[in-house]
Amino acid sequence: MGDNKNNNDKKDLREKNPEVENRVRLVIILVAFIIVALVVFAIVHEVYHPVDTPTSSVMTTEKVYTPTFQFFVSKNDAQYNEYMANVEEIEKEYTGRVNFVVTDIDEHPEAKENFGDIIGMGMPALIMLDTKNNISGISVKCVEKSVMVETINKALGE
Repeated sequence: MGDNKNNNDKKDLREKNPEVENRVRLVIILVAFIIVALVVFAIVHEVYHPVDTPTSSVMTTEKVYTPTFQFFVSKNDAQYNEYMANVEEIEKEYTGRVNFVVTDIDEHPEAKENFGDIIGMGMPALIMLDTKNNISGISVKCVEKSVMVETINKALGE
């Protein structure tokens, strides 16, 4: 008989307080909505920001490359030691941010075949590739450190 009394008391509470029952339903609906919103956010975030790509303030799935400083030289050039000292200093400054590739055209004649138009304009020649792997700068007779740094900064977007 005691059990019937407890059941009747609970039934009476629900009948007497429909507002409480409505509030409980509302809380359950809100919690379910928040859970669904979090799941959708997690899915969308993973699609636009995969774990293995760099993050940025803009949603993108575009591949980002490390800029490349491609420098064509000739060890037979009278200014070779001067401009290579500049390249070595700059390389230390940009380690980890820029790839440096120095190609001696006397040792690699295929460079003349592939880049003959640029190399033919004057040595040393610099071709700078940006973060999208596009040519962002070309400089011929490039011996000035300031020109090299400016070309790198442009490729980095600085």
